[in-house]
Amino acid sequence: MEFQLSDLQRELVEGVERYLRDAATPEAARASLDREPHGYDRELWRGLASLGVTGLSIGEAYGGMGLGDLELGFVAECAGRFLVRAPLGSTIWRSAAAIELLGSEAQKERWLTKIAAGDIAVAYVDVAAHAFAEPEIAGGRLTARFSVVADAMAADLFVVVAPGGAWLIEAEDEGVARTALETFDLLQPSADVALTGATAEPMGAAAEPMGAAAEPMGERDVRDAIRFLRQRAAVLTAFEQVGMCQAAIDGAVAYAKERYAFGRAIGSFQAVKHLLADMYVKMEIARSNSYYAGWALATRDANLTAAAAAAHLSATDALRHCAANAIQVHGGIGFTWELDCHLRYRRAHHLALQSGPARLWQDDLIDALARQREAA
Repeated sequence: MEFQLSDLQRELVEGVERYLRDAATPEAARASLDREPHGYDRELWRGLASLGVTGLSIGEAYGGMGLGDLELGFVAECAGRFLVRAPLGSTIWRSAAAIELLGSEAQKERWLTKIAAGDIAVAYVDVAAHAFAEPEIAGGRLTARFSVVADAMAADLFVVVAPGGAWLIEAEDEGVARTALETFDLLQPSADVALTGATAEPMGAAAEPMGAAAEPMGERDVRDAIRFLRQRAAVLTAFEQVGMCQAAIDGAVAYAKERYAFGRAIGSFQAVKHLLADMYVKMEIARSNSYYAGWALATRDANLTAAAAAAHLSATDALRHCAANAIQVHGGIGFTWELDCHLRYRRAHHLALQSGPARLWQDDLIDALARQREAA
């Protein structure tokens, strides 16, 4: 396995990093919060689109760059190091892949082209993650209630997936009602979504053949596709979490060097050194798991289930640890609104829940390892 980035991957990440260093500053994130508390930074989103980030893994036929999931993972890690207030997770990590995997040719041409161009934001709803949704589909209309949907207020389109099928719902449909929430994560605001007879277009490959779409997928195929989409999103989120760990450590180290107490930099105290060392170890474990999972995702390796679960669990644990201890290193000022530690701490807990309960991923990992042992 190659543990170094290729020249193309390195140039891609460096280009995104240069842009984000100037565009995704704390000042820009806070200004975006003031302008659109329940939206996202549209100027930043257009800038990412101009770099090709929004269409990175989308096929060239739909205006994308046609690169792989591993390259997208490296970009996700880079984005995690900055305060990116944009719908990357809901639109790129999840929805674009769902449309490409489950949509008809006509749906891909219509929506993937717009995603690649940065013209729209998409919210993603996995019905299985909403215990009380109780969706009803009849006559091409969907009725359901979904709580805490990321980026829902600013979305132009909803992708709804369930074991029985997948649908596209335009946000301006009269059957769609959204209620903004004052949620924990300020970088990715959420909303409750109520669908009352909303026009739901079946995604071609998952339901009726449409246009040039292939034969409709069976229910088992749809279940397998949704499972793959969950694993893919978890891996890309793990990359993002690793990047956020790096930012938390960098900020804590810089502060430990400049903050003096008792005539010495606090970074020279053993207790602070141990905190920083523990943060670094957690991050590197998560990075190793994420990189392996990224390779397994890109190659569709048979160990993807175990790799995705390990990446999600280790990266979630690492970011919670690093975000909390970054506040600890900063001391009293670390708890203030003016510092950015709380933004990463909030995001750490939101991302921990977005991919589903930890116990489900633990079960996946245990089952996968048991099967590997039996096969050996």
